[in-house]
Amino acid sequence: MNDKYGHDAGDAVLRAVPGIISKVLRTQDICSRWGGEEFLILLPETPLTGVIHVAERLRKTFEQNRVQYGNQPISITISAGAQEYRASKNLEDCLKQADKNLYQAKASGRNTVVAGNSE
Repeated sequence: MNDKYGHDAGDAVLRAVPGIISKVLRTQDICSRWGGEEFLILLPETPLTGVIHVAERLRKTFEQNRVQYGNQPISITISAGAQEYRASKNLEDCLKQADKNLYQAKASGRNTVVAGNSE
């Protein structure tokens, strides 16, 4: 994005992200910027099937929205790494698996959701 439209446009997109995400999440869900252009979304008491459903809804919502930057509407997509946290597992391992899933989604051509288990 920054290479094509410039850093100011990238910043405009990042500022629009929370508004787009809020269209999909429930009040109990938590979203935080994780770094760079990555966001971490916590979906309390949600099994992996529900996590995947929300991730797909987010992906479709982003795909349908444009961010206006000056006179330029910018199309945006997301790649998502979905993972279910289980209390019997280590939180750090869960986050690492979600990150692996994210990189697999990006490597698969982007604009996709990859879910996996660290069983």
